[in-house]
Amino acid sequence: MTCQLKNFDLEELICDFCSGGPIYKSYPARDFSVVTGREVDSVSKGDWAACKACAELIDQEKWDELADRTLAALPQGCPSDPAVKDALYSFVKSLHSRFREHRLPVQ
Repeated sequence: MTCQLKNFDLEELICDFCSGGPIYKSYPARDFSVVTGREVDSVSKGDWAACKACAELIDQEKWDELADRTLAALPQGCPSDPAVKDALYSFVKSLHSRFREHRLPVQ
């Protein structure tokens, strides 16, 4: 099943990095797949939205700080188990790297 957003309220959107809001900036990007192991886990389609705090980290290319912010914003908080935290951190860093690779210049 394919879902498409047609009409949406900008105030309802959340930051693609920390799930916060309000949206401050949009980053155009080409679609890409997120693969872990041998299977495609999800697909990123189109622009990425960012709140002001995340946008500032992106614009300053502070990728480690952005990954820390992403983990800290998890609903259950940052995992206390070091192995789980390391795995999540690695995944977030990989996802942000894919975002950078597919990011388009602002026109």
